[in-house]
Amino acid sequence: MSKGTPDKLDIYRSYLIDEQPLNDTQQRMLEQYRRAFALLSAGYFLQQAVKILISETRLSMPQCYQIVRESLQLFGNIIDSDKEGLRAVQIERLKQLSRKAEKAGDFKAAARLEDQASKLMKLFEDKMDLLNPADFKKPTTVIFTNDPKILERQQKENTSIQDTDFEEITDLE
Repeated sequence: MSKGTPDKLDIYRSYLIDEQPLNDTQQRMLEQYRRAFALLSAGYFLQQAVKILISETRLSMPQCYQIVRESLQLFGNIIDSDKEGLRAVQIERLKQLSRKAEKAGDFKAAARLEDQASKLMKLFEDKMDLLNPADFKKPTTVIFTNDPKILERQQKENTSIQDTDFEEITDLE
């Protein structure tokens, strides 16, 4: 549920999270959101999903675009998801295709599809949890100066810089 002013998707979030009841109109709308998200999850592009929704629902193009946008807000934006999310979608797609191939009697294709899904799931790789040294490197620019005006200016601009007590050593023996 969103904080602050509730939006119209909050009723659907309440239904999905807290099992709050929906009326018939809201239930039909939720089914449209689910259908839109299922199309995107199956690999259809946004425009393709909208065209399919138009043909299935007889709604206008702007209404279907709105349904797709709101389904992404409701269920998560699969278009902008990271590499792992896209991998999970592809794995499910390969599994679906494998089941279809198996039902059709094409066991070689089903085995190839399962093999591809297994590779995406990294089932054939040994897991090695090693630290990457690059994660600990932070590029830094260090500039040395003996001009006190620069230090004073930095202290005024950046409040996290604090002056500390020091002892000046003039003789290095």
